[in-house]
Amino acid sequence: MAVALDIDGVILRGGDVLSGAVDAVRRLKENNVPVVFMTNGGGVTEAEKARSLQSKLGIIIHEGQILLAHTPFKEVALRYERESVLVLGHPGCASIACNYGFGDPWTCPQIYTIDNDIYPIKREFPPHDRPKPNIAAAFIFHDPVDWGLEMQILTDVLLTDPTAKAKPTKKSIFRLGSSDKEDPGDQGQGQGQGLGADSRTGSVDSTADIAGSHTGSTDRQQKIPLYVSNLDLVYAATYPTPRFTQGAFLTAFASLFQAYTGTPLRMEGYGKPFPTQYRYCEKLLELQAVNMDQSIEIKITDDDDDDDDDDDKEGGSEHDESRKKQQQHSSPAKGPEIGATTVFWGIGDNPKSDIRGANAAGPHWKSILVRSGVYKETANDLNDPATYVVDGVLEAVDIVLAQLHRGTPASWSPDKANTGCAICKKAFTLINRRHHCRRCGQCVCGTCAPAGNTRAIAEWGIMEPSRHCKNCYKSPHLQWS
Repeated sequence: MAVALDIDGVILRGGDVLSGAVDAVRRLKENNVPVVFMTNGGGVTEAEKARSLQSKLGIIIHEGQILLAHTPFKEVALRYERESVLVLGHPGCASIACNYGFGDPWTCPQIYTIDNDIYPIKREFPPHDRPKPNIAAAFIFHDPVDWGLEMQILTDVLLTDPTAKAKPTKKSIFRLGSSDKEDPGDQGQGQGQGLGADSRTGSVDSTADIAGSHTGSTDRQQKIPLYVSNLDLVYAATYPTPRFTQGAFLTAFASLFQAYTGTPLRMEGYGKPFPTQYRYCEKLLELQAVNMDQSIEIKITDDDDDDDDDDDKEGGSEHDESRKKQQQHSSPAKGPEIGATTVFWGIGDNPKSDIRGANAAGPHWKSILVRSGVYKETANDLNDPATYVVDGVLEAVDIVLAQLHRGTPASWSPDKANTGCAICKKAFTLINRRHHCRRCGQCVCGTCAPAGNTRAIAEWGIMEPSRHCKNCYKSPHLQWS
């Protein structure tokens, strides 16, 4: 097992630790389950986020356990280490970009300072003496803070032709091509329908249907790529209702861009729900598994040779076969190494990102939707249904651990060590006979393990009906097929 935990709405809400979060993380740690905190948040370094989370939870969190929405930009930086790029988000995002390996990151305030006529509403930013940039790509690292300014400059940048021979002038900072003249036909009014995120490919197109949009000039074609790190429209904060985040900016900007250019905005999506994020998460979890001591040994005792279970006498072949199946699993095993048989769990509060992403990441991923953040409905989400829906993260982790432990045959508790039922505590007698639950291995009485409580244990290769105690038989964490 390996787990990807969302942060906002699952572990924290508005900076406060949610109920059960500390116990949930501690239980995963105690059971040697690799964990990555996978959030669509960002705007800080992974080390800073790890320190912040550690201080709130009181549990050691390593930098390698943090996957921010923009973390995979580290790999993209290799393409632009010698290029100038535009970075959107708060001013500190430029430093994060440098830390990732981007050679020459620029912010909107820095571009505005070169020529404050680029935006009609005047601003005051610190001066600099950097030369005019030739922007090769644009990256949205975190929530933009000055939408008007950033939409204007981002539009200019995306329409820039970095291969154009014309040099930037005072009139136009960017290389826009043959004409910078204003087109009177640009004033179309649009009705944007928002963004469509394809969790299979990572590509995103706006689907706005714009009336009267500009369509006839190559100057209005997007010429450089835009990388975005979070399509979430809202997130759970301290305020009682969800707050807008980066996806809200992108929805508005995509509609504006199509109204102005007559063409859809093209973006390369990162963060949840895109597959790139989940492949990156798997790499981090695999690295944890390699560095963790996860060896386990399953011991099957031989003290049950003279077990006088009634069910054994009545159905000896079932008992013998069950024991054989368990003994086949009793050799030492290396525990949950990331591989083809590993189950990855995505736990989050947003169906459109957390659940959609986990569901699309492959058959080796399962999803758990919690009601402690954005999602509040009793029933499962209709469009992006999770494998499970629970109230909070502690319940979610209980499901994961139940699945983890059901995947390894239990050690049978020896007869001689049990004088009474493990559940009701009644003493065993000639009348009140002992039985073994085939799943948990405990010695129980006939009342606590009725003869009719039989199920196959497919994950152990035991397909014939096997006797279960009432706790295992009715466990909400076990799905019977």
